[in-house]
This record gives sequence, structure tokens and C-alpha cells, in this order.
Amino acid sequence: MEALLLFAVVYALHLVPVFAPPTWMAIALVALNRPELNPFVVAVIAALAATSGRITLAYGAKVLVRERWMSERTRENVDFLGRLIEKRRGARYGLLLLYLYNPASNCLFIAHSLARLPIAMIALPFLMGRLTTYTLWGMAAQSVAQQFRLDERDWSTYLGGYFILTQLVLLIALWLFTRIDWRALFETHRLRLLGHERPEERD
Repeated sequence: MEALLLFAVVYALHLVPVFAPPTWMAIALVALNRPELNPFVVAVIAALAATSGRITLAYGAKVLVRERWMSERTRENVDFLGRLIEKRRGARYGLLLLYLYNPASNCLFIAHSLARLPIAMIALPFLMGRLTTYTLWGMAAQSVAQQFRLDERDWSTYLGGYFILTQLVLLIALWLFTRIDWRALFETHRLRLLGHERPEERD
């Protein structure tokens, strides 16, 4: 029962594009309340749930954002970057390292889906990275709980200024991902944003 609840909670957390509480809180609470559970088993369940949630988020971004809200010109722009990444092996290896432990996985999965890159390219390294970090978090749950006093903490402090600022920065970065003219950047080495589109260019 605890395993199903953990899976559901972590899955739901990874469906949220921004302002979602960190997963280590759920893992620490489970490990603290059920210390007899194997932390590796807890990590496997949480990592599978997190990956499933992010894949669902990516699919939702593709269906809702790319297909319904993005103009044809913007889609062509991010598709150019996607094709470029697939052709360059060095870029793929760099993204692999970025996907392993990057905390901003929500924006990465969304950007990945908008560029129509293969989902396995991000899902597999994300799963491996989360399996490692979740295992460490589970093993350290007792000390983390004592340090932060999870049972008595004022959770309203979680939405502090620093957290809100970082989430807003991520949203701006995602917006820039769709607005930077990638063809101009890589072919003419000019950094510029896509210009305003004429009405006939829109879907």
C-alpha cells in the first residue's frame, strides 16, 4: 500500500510543470515512517514514478503547447534545433550529462518534447540519475528529517522568494528556447529572437 501511495504521489509531483515540491520530501517521509523498507526499493519505485510523470508531462506539452499554441514558424524553429542535436553526437553526449542530475527536469522534458526529440534520449538518463539520487536521499532520510524537522516545519516557507525566483527564471528560459532563432545562431552566428509573424503565417 505504501509503495502504491509513494508511486502516485511522486508521479503527481512530476506532472506539475512548475512550483512542485521536491521529491526528496516524499521519500524522506516514507523512509522515516517505515524505516524497515529497503531504501533501494523505495528509490526504484520513486524513480519509475518520476520518469513516468515526466514522460506524461512531455506528451502533454507536445499535444497542448506544440500542436495547439505554437505557430508553424516556432515549430520549425525548435525542429531545426532538434535535428541539429540528433545529427551531432557530441551534443547528444552533452545532453546526456545534463539530463542525469539536472534539477530543472520539468523544463528539460517540455523543451525536449517541443523539439520532437526521442523521449528515450532524456527518459533513460533521467531514470538512472534519479535512481542514484533517490537512493542516497532514502539512506539519509533520518538525518535530513532531524536537520529540517519535517514533522514540525512550516511548509509555507517552501514558497519563499528564492524558490519563486528560480521557477520564474526557468519559465523565462523555456520561453527563450522557443523564441531564439536557432538557425540564425548556428548558421550565421547571430543571436536574435524570432520576429513578429504576419497573420497568414499563423495556423
